[in-house]
Amino acid sequence: MSGKHRAVLFDVHGVLIDDKKLYSTYLKEQARLQSERLGGSLAHWSRVNAQMMERWPDYWRRLNLKGEKGLEELWRGMRQMAVDTLEQMGMPASEPDIEWMLKELPYEVGRLCRASYPEVPECLARLKEQGLIQCVASSAISIHTRGLLEGSGIEGYFAFIFGPDNIGLAEKGQGYYRRALNQMGLGPEECAVVDDSPHSIAAAKDIGLRTVLVDRAGKLEPLGAADFIIHGLDELAKAL
Repeated sequence: MSGKHRAVLFDVHGVLIDDKKLYSTYLKEQARLQSERLGGSLAHWSRVNAQMMERWPDYWRRLNLKGEKGLEELWRGMRQMAVDTLEQMGMPASEPDIEWMLKELPYEVGRLCRASYPEVPECLARLKEQGLIQCVASSAISIHTRGLLEGSGIEGYFAFIFGPDNIGLAEKGQGYYRRALNQMGLGPEECAVVDDSPHSIAAAKDIGLRTVLVDRAGKLEPLGAADFIIHGLDELAKAL
């Protein structure tokens, strides 16, 4: 990496965390914690959670995540999903239970899941040895991300864990990255973004960040022409 670069901003799902590995463990632990706190059978919780996870893209498409009110919209969608989950379980949607499902459960479940890609710990250790500041820039709420990183034993590598809740924007666009850079006290020329979303890559490149697109399946067409395309983080050091 050029000497002027001081930090790397990583996306989470598809870059650090393998969702295929995560899925079954996450559903199992989520159902267990819900059953222990709220009652209901593990089988029923597992079935309802799987159904709701499949429906999440429908909730997401109905949200307007752009602009200053995007975060409010994101919380609204997540809250509605929690309410609908409790209704599917035949349980009252009490405020304490909704708050727990939104703001505590994602962390508690995530920290019980070990789901990072095999090459991730070695990559992060190597970048740490090089003195780089490592951060997360995700579309997921930061407590969810923190739990997943802890579960995979890699949370300690990251100086900042950014998400819509501590950035103030739900859409991971130019404004999101500018706010992250401001919190870090760095300029765009000092940072690289590693992401598997062509849209995020394009937004980061437009404001001057170095961009590395992670295309594990070899099927993405990068918008805005990423500076580098890699197929796993074992190739990251060469790209930087």
